[in-house]
Amino acid sequence: MGLALACDYVLCSERARFCTAYSNVGLMADMGLLWSLPQRVSAGQVRRLLYTSAVVDGEEALRLGLADQLVHSDELQQAALDLAAQFAAAPPLAVGLTKAALARLPGSLDTVMGLELDGQLQLFSSADFTEGRHAFLEKRRPYFQGR
Repeated sequence: MGLALACDYVLCSERARFCTAYSNVGLMADMGLLWSLPQRVSAGQVRRLLYTSAVVDGEEALRLGLADQLVHSDELQQAALDLAAQFAAAPPLAVGLTKAALARLPGSLDTVMGLELDGQLQLFSSADFTEGRHAFLEKRRPYFQGR
């Protein structure tokens, strides 16, 4: 579960199983799980999952917020490939700056506005923004290169 929750997006099927098995062997959570798990689920669920090593299936994982998307197990590989293609087509500079800003949250509105301003100032001068603007005006899909 620690590895899954370290990811930006969690896709799973109904057959998935999530478990924090640490308490079953006399250990506490590691791999950043004490940070990532509370980012996704309520305090009560954090305690239940960590103290009891409860096993959560894909449907419950989606309901709790451990997973972001649930697909049928027969469609999982194709859904993952489709999602990966969507992520790969996204503008790498903008995604990178967004990810960096999100990692600094929570913060005050002023802090967030400052992060946005700093990021936008960098992106306005990028080749990706120029490509995105041209693609929008030409009504075509942009091709971002991370420059």
